[in-house]
Amino acid sequence: MLMRPASSVLSWDAMDYRLYWLDRFTEHIVSAKDLVAPDDAHALAQAQEYCDTHSVELWQGTRCVGRFEQRKTASHAGPP
Repeated sequence: MLMRPASSVLSWDAMDYRLYWLDRFTEHIVSAKDLVAPDDAHALAQAQEYCDTHSVELWQGTRCVGRFEQRKTASHAGPP
């Protein structure tokens, strides 16, 4: 269960998502980050900001919401 800080200003309608960074050769998950957004469109906008160094997939539970391919080649090999 994802816990939100007590000071959160998000509405009760916010949904939990998980962003996965994928290895560029094997496409295995190398890291993950929890996201909270009011809807898919907002979650996708957040996810798009993280695809500089790796391709990423955004999931809500068992539903794949979207995928963004890596935008550029990174000089380091690791998600934030």
